[in-house]
Amino acid sequence: MGNLLSVIITNKDHGHFLPRQLDSISSQTVSFDEVILIDDGSSDNSKEVMKNFKNDNPEINVRLFLHDENEGPATRANEGALDSKCKFIYFAASDDYILPDFVSEYKKVINLVGSRVKLIASANFWRGGFFTPEQFASGDFDYIPGYGSAIDRKTLIEFGGYNPKLEFHCDWFCSLAVAFTHGFFSIPRELSVFNDREDSYCHTRYSKNKSLEIRSEMIRVLTEEEAYSSCKDIMVDRCNSHMSGYIKQGSQKEKDSLSIIITNKDDALDLPKQLDSIANQSVLPDELILIDDGSSDNSKEVMKKFKNDHPEINVRLFLHDENKGVTTRINEGVHHSKCNFVFFTGSDDFLHKPFVASHKSAIAFSRHQKLDVKLFVSAPFQRDGYFSPQDVWEHRLVSMPGHCSVVEKDTFVKFGGYNTFLGPETDWFVLMSIGVTYGFYSIPRWLSGVQPTLLRPKERGSYASNHRQTSDNSYMASEMMRVLREEPLYEDCSGWMRLLCVDRFCHSSSWLRIVVDEFLDALHLNISNKLTPA
Repeated sequence: MGNLLSVIITNKDHGHFLPRQLDSISSQTVSFDEVILIDDGSSDNSKEVMKNFKNDNPEINVRLFLHDENEGPATRANEGALDSKCKFIYFAASDDYILPDFVSEYKKVINLVGSRVKLIASANFWRGGFFTPEQFASGDFDYIPGYGSAIDRKTLIEFGGYNPKLEFHCDWFCSLAVAFTHGFFSIPRELSVFNDREDSYCHTRYSKNKSLEIRSEMIRVLTEEEAYSSCKDIMVDRCNSHMSGYIKQGSQKEKDSLSIIITNKDDALDLPKQLDSIANQSVLPDELILIDDGSSDNSKEVMKKFKNDHPEINVRLFLHDENKGVTTRINEGVHHSKCNFVFFTGSDDFLHKPFVASHKSAIAFSRHQKLDVKLFVSAPFQRDGYFSPQDVWEHRLVSMPGHCSVVEKDTFVKFGGYNTFLGPETDWFVLMSIGVTYGFYSIPRWLSGVQPTLLRPKERGSYASNHRQTSDNSYMASEMMRVLREEPLYEDCSGWMRLLCVDRFCHSSSWLRIVVDEFLDALHLNISNKLTPA
C-alpha cells in the first residue's frame, strides 16, 4: 500500500546540518513515500543542498518548496501537511537525523493498526503497543517527543495543525492533545536522534510576558476549538504545569549537557579503541576530559593526537607527571567539568555508538516527565524508565554498574565524590547510594563494554579485576561503615546500604564481620563477637 508515510523538513539557514539528515533519509532500509523539503527564506546554501539531494536521488519522491520569505517553522510545517499526499506525516528537523530502520518500523505499525491509530511515537517508553487515552492519562504523561512522532495527516488538520502563536511549544501541544483524545502507539526505542544544541529553536528564551501569552493561547484553543473538547480538562492541567517553569524563570530552562571523563595510566594499547568509540558516537558528548595519571608509555601523545585530529569534539587535556590514582583523577575531572551530567569510563573500556544519544534522550525525556533524576544507567534491567527508591528495593537491585552510569554532577559532588580509601569499591558504593536515595532511570541494554583482557600482559589486568576482598584491605569496609554512620547525605540510605554490604561482602569473613558489627551496633545489639567467622 503506497502513500503511507511522508517526511517533512522545514529549514532556515541550516545548510551545514542538512546533509546528515538527508543522508539518513536516503539510507533507510525502507523508503519514505514522500520527502517534502521546505526552505523558509534561508540566506545560506540550504536551497542548493536541497536541490542537489533531489537531483542525486531520482529514486526518491522529493518535493521542493523553496521560499524567499521567512514565515516560521509552524507555518511551513502546516504548509507541508496540506500539500502532503500521505496518510502519516513525520516532521523532521534539519539538524536532527533518523536511524536506518525508522521508516521500516513505522510502516509496520501503520500496516498493523490501520485507521485505529492517529499517533505513533518512538522513544524509551516502558512498553510498546497501543496506549488508550485512559491509559495515557493514568500514566501521567505530559510529553510525546516531537522528533520521534508521526501523526495522521487528517487528524493533524482536524486539530488545526501547528499553532504558530505557541512558538516551539506547538508540536508538544498538538501531539499531547491528539494522544489524550485518540491514544497513541508506542515503539519503545529511540529511532531518531535529537541534536540538543544551545541555539536550537526549543531553547529560545522568552520573557515572562511572552510565556504568559503562549499559555493564554493554549487555554483559548482548548476552550474554543471543538477538536479539543474531549481533552480540554486534562490538557488545561498539563499546560499550566508545562508553562509554569517558563513563566517563573522568564526563559527556557538550562540545557542539560554531558561530559565524558577518561582517566589513564600506561594504557596506550587500549586507549585508541576507547577514543575511536567516542569519536564515532551518533551524538557527540558536550565535553571530553582526558586525564593522564603519570604514564610512562606514549599515552600522552595518543591523547594529544586525538585532540588535534578531532576539532569537532570539545577535548580538554589534563596531563600529569605524578601518579595519584584513579579516584583522585576522576574527582579532579568532575571539578574541571562544565557539564551538569558526567560519565566516568576507563581507557580500557569502549562505548557503543548510541551511548551519548540514548543517555541524552533519556535525560530530556525525564525532564519532560517532570522527574528529577540523578542517575541514568544503561544495563539490562527488567524494564526501562524510572525506578523509584522503592522500586530499587522491590526489584532487589544490588548494583549500579559504574562503566555504564551517568550521574548528575552536583549530586555526585554532594555525596563526596569518589572516596580514595575505597579503591575499586568506590564506584559501587557511591553510585548505589545515589540509586538507593533517589532512584535511577534505566536504559535496559548494554551501551558500553570492557575491552577483552586477553591481549594484555597477565600481570597488568584491569583495575577492578585485580581487586580482592581480604583482611589486608578490610579498611575499605570500615571506611564504608564510617561514611554511612557519619556523613549526613548518606543518612537516608544508610540502613539499606548496610544490608547491601552484607550481601556484597558475604564471601569475605573479615569484611563481613566489620559490616555485621556496624549493622548490629546501629540496632544497639553489638553482639557480633558471639558470631564465628565462616
